[in-house]
Amino acid sequence: MDKVKIFKVNKKLSYCILIITIIAIVAGSLFLTILKDTDKTSIFDSLDLFINNINNNELSYGIALKSSLISNLLIIFLIWLLGISIIGIPVILFIYFIKAFALGLSISSLIAKFGMKGCIYALFYIFPHHIINLAIFAILSIYSIIYSFKLSESFFKKEQIDFKPIMDKHKYVLLLSILIVILTSLYGTYIMPYVFKIVLNFIK
Repeated sequence: MDKVKIFKVNKKLSYCILIITIIAIVAGSLFLTILKDTDKTSIFDSLDLFINNINNNELSYGIALKSSLISNLLIIFLIWLLGISIIGIPVILFIYFIKAFALGLSISSLIAKFGMKGCIYALFYIFPHHIINLAIFAILSIYSIIYSFKLSESFFKKEQIDFKPIMDKHKYVLLLSILIVILTSLYGTYIMPYVFKIVLNFIK
């Protein structure tokens, strides 16, 4: 009975997360259109610097890897910890929304800057590591929301719930998320720039 209930919550949450993902990416894509020219210029300058560093082999791989690991692992641990609190659900959804929003903004910035070529740049910039990361954040958010929901149910309804099977899954998802994010960070730091440079030279 309890397993069936958890499965139903998972299914509902999956649809909810999917809707949030679509809304956030669309909102991030449209956000560029309302930015001031100075803000747009700042974003485009950052893109130019990024591409020039790739072309000239001037990327600071150590700094980039450290930054990627710190930011992604911080989000993972934050979502996970919020999952073991009774007030974590809205914050988890907000964090996930911001991550999907940022991805949408990155895609629209590349397209706005480089036109049709920007579509190809965006594809190789986000695939597969950013897509995998977003999927991992989504899965972790679902499990964290389930755990937080169960905690709230137990607290407010004064019900005795066996948290061990849920917590075991929660820990497993955490460890899996950490492992995958480490791999995607390595890819994004050391392999993606090489692939991106090939694409840049191919479609000049």
